[in-house]
Amino acid sequence: MVIFELDVDESLNRLEQNHEYVTLIKNSLAEKRSKYRKFANIIRLDFNALDRCCSNYEYTLLIDMYSFSEQLVKNFFYYMIDYEAHSNDSLNRFIDSKVPRKRFSPNVQYDEIEKMIRNQLLGGFKFILSNCKTEISMYDQMIQSRHKYAHRGHYSFSLNNFEEILGIQKYIYSELKMIIIDGCEYRLKFQSDYVDLKNAVQNAKISESNIKYKGNDLKRIKNMCKKFYSTHGTKVYDIEKLMKIAENIDLVSKMDLRSKNSSLQALDELKKSYLFVRTND
Repeated sequence: MVIFELDVDESLNRLEQNHEYVTLIKNSLAEKRSKYRKFANIIRLDFNALDRCCSNYEYTLLIDMYSFSEQLVKNFFYYMIDYEAHSNDSLNRFIDSKVPRKRFSPNVQYDEIEKMIRNQLLGGFKFILSNCKTEISMYDQMIQSRHKYAHRGHYSFSLNNFEEILGIQKYIYSELKMIIIDGCEYRLKFQSDYVDLKNAVQNAKISESNIKYKGNDLKRIKNMCKKFYSTHGTKVYDIEKLMKIAENIDLVSKMDLRSKNSSLQALDELKKSYLFVRTND
C-alpha cells in the first residue's frame, strides 16, 4: 500500500532483506574470521577496513528501521490532512508552516504515535495492543538506540530483537491502514467493541465451581463474540499481532454451551489472549 508518498510494503521488504544480509555477513565474519583476514591480505586490503564496513552495514539497518517508522507516521499525517492538495493556497501555506516537509520529524515512540493521532487527527484513538507488551518495549528501545547512535555515536542496538520490532512496526502500519481504508468512525467503533468485549470476558467470574450457575453469562459472552466476529472478524485477522485473539473469539462464538468443560476452556483461552489488550483507561 502507498500512503501519500511512501510505498510501505516495498519499504518493509527492503528492511527484511537488509536484515537478512546483515545477519548473513555478521555470522559469516564471526565464524570465518581467519579466512576473511587471508582474503583481505590477498587483495591487499586492511582487514580492519573490511570489518568496519560490515559493522557500519549493521548500524545502517538501525537507521533504516527508525527512518521507516518516521516516514510511516509522517506520510500518514500528510495523507490524512491532504497535504498540498487543497485548492486554497493560503490553507496549503498554513499547513506547510505547521508540518513542513523538511522539518516535520514526529516522535515515533509507541505512546507518542498514539498521542499524536488522538490529539491531532482522531479524538479517542488508542492502539489496541497494550504498551506493556515486551515487543513494544523493544521497539521503543530501538528508537532510543537510534538517537544515541545519531547524536553521540554510541551503538547499543541488538539484532536479536529485529523480528519483534518489525512485528510492532507492521502492527502500527495495520492500525494506520485501517483508519485510511475503513475510516475514522469505523476505527473508533472497532476499538469500542473490542474493549467492551474484553471487559465482559475479564469481568466474567466463571469457574469450574460455579459454571453451572453461570449459563446466562456464558450465553451473553458467546453472543457478544458472535456479533463482534461478524462485524470485525476479517479486520482482526488482518492484524498479525491480534490473530490469536481473533481465533479465540471465533472459538468462543462457536462453543457448545451444553459442554461446560469445553466452554470454560474456550473462555480461559480468550482471557489469556486478552492480557495484552488495552483497557479503556
